[in-house]
Amino acid sequence: MNIKRFLLLGIVTLYAIIPAWGQAQKVEIRGSVIDDEGEPAISIVIRDQNEKGDVYGITDLDGKFKIMADPSTTLHFSGFAYASKTVKLKGKTTINGPHQGGWVDTNTGESWFVHFQDKGAYGRVIHLNPMMWINDWPVIGVDKDKDGCGEPVTTYKKPNVGKTYPIATPPESDEFNTRHLGLQWQWHANKKDTYGFTTDLGFIRLYTGSLSKEFVNFWEVPNLLMQKFPAEEFTATTKLTFTAKQDGEQTGIIVMGWDYSYLSIRKAGDQFILQQAVCKDAEQQNPEQIKELANIPVKYLKMPGVADNEWQTVYLQVKVRKGAVCTFAYSLDGKKYTTVGESFTARQGKWIGAKVGLFCVTPNEGNRGWADVDWFRMDK
Repeated sequence: MNIKRFLLLGIVTLYAIIPAWGQAQKVEIRGSVIDDEGEPAISIVIRDQNEKGDVYGITDLDGKFKIMADPSTTLHFSGFAYASKTVKLKGKTTINGPHQGGWVDTNTGESWFVHFQDKGAYGRVIHLNPMMWINDWPVIGVDKDKDGCGEPVTTYKKPNVGKTYPIATPPESDEFNTRHLGLQWQWHANKKDTYGFTTDLGFIRLYTGSLSKEFVNFWEVPNLLMQKFPAEEFTATTKLTFTAKQDGEQTGIIVMGWDYSYLSIRKAGDQFILQQAVCKDAEQQNPEQIKELANIPVKYLKMPGVADNEWQTVYLQVKVRKGAVCTFAYSLDGKKYTTVGESFTARQGKWIGAKVGLFCVTPNEGNRGWADVDWFRMDK
């Protein structure tokens, strides 16, 4: 008997059925199988893992197949008069795809595939992978073992678009020097003018937003000014001046998601309290766990006929390391930072990644304080 070998061409994952955040259990996989003479391989049995695995399907009269399977599985192909073959869909890459993307062709004739990867606290990260057409099938990534199944890459040469451009990233840091808020910023809910205002004086003013009478945690707070995580590891530092009117008012830096934590200063009598809050499963209305960390002296601005304004300038910082592990620090001079509180592992929000940013709130009505934020800087 003449045993033929067959080649797998153009295995493509088309879409993911996602029942919960980041838990893609099944994807639709299409492909075609030809033999070493270029003819369609008919009635090839496609199994999970090996020759004893569950049957996903068989190839049709054109050698094509369409199955539903876990995107990280290994497919086993076998048939009468053919040598069997296994293909690991994911390969050795850390990228779970490619799927849910699109084909991009450049003006120089190159083909690329843009797609995203759900990375939990880091949100949906965009990838751009090379793509080649082989026998009218797209092979995405690099086919290192020549089995017809491309493997997505994390680094690769940039597309040839006819010119060379400098490396650029979306804006991250903000000096708040104009009246236009940077495009990196997002409010936790629809913006209202009472949240504060930008200036061309070198700061943004955030007014203390009133918490509801039923306040439990920050999941309900709309006036959180935040942006997406810019990298796997980064440090966010802000300089702000807090002017308080009533006890309980506070401002700080926050890492927000289903779980969240923040470092803030809160007015309590004639002093400011540095504190850390941690909340797990905020959407489920779980309360914050607050730990007071230090007392910060206040300064006074005396004005005729009105109560003194209590204020202080502080520098607040959060360092994010691999695995979205966050640690907080503060400084009163912008030079020496003191690490405080407990480490916290960030968690994504509802259909969004974790975010980092600023807030200013009060449990009171009436006369309110504010925070003038001088700058917010990202270092990677």
